[in-house]
Amino acid sequence: MSKKRFYGMNWFGYLISFILILLAMFAMFNMIKVFTATSTTTGSITETKFFEKVTDFEFNGSKVQLMQNNNQFTYSTDLKAVNDFDGTTNSYELLINNQPCATNSVGAGEMESTFVLTFYNSNGTVAANPTLIIQIKFYTTRTNINLVTFSSANDVGYLQSYIANDGFNMQLVYSKR
Repeated sequence: MSKKRFYGMNWFGYLISFILILLAMFAMFNMIKVFTATSTTTGSITETKFFEKVTDFEFNGSKVQLMQNNNQFTYSTDLKAVNDFDGTTNSYELLINNQPCATNSVGAGEMESTFVLTFYNSNGTVAANPTLIIQIKFYTTRTNINLVTFSSANDVGYLQSYIANDGFNMQLVYSKR
């Protein structure tokens, strides 16, 4: 039986060692990238408003309760006077929860807008389609808001649910049209 002397590794051992060293270096560089990563913001976000708000008028009607009066549901309230409303020279729009009303009619000291909502059931068909007429009258000492709808009690229930969940924020803005 002959004994072979071991003088070192053969070429195959060197190749495996070299591959293991390369893999360890690759893993080390990736680990350094992971642990030294930082988050940065490049540039800045600017939000341009589509509407320019009228400064004196804003109404948060999250507690609005429509009361039945014969075949209509109504709500009325008074706010502080709006000093810079001029319906003869400016055109205005009314936003409800940052959404424009369907129609806006502006006069010298008053505005009437129509807000239409469509509610769908789980089948995708229309469950309710209430229309709310918003009348705003601007006096020197106060601003009067009247909400009127001729919708059914079922539709008004959907509308009341919308107001309770999403609020009823009205903003008067200068029209872009």
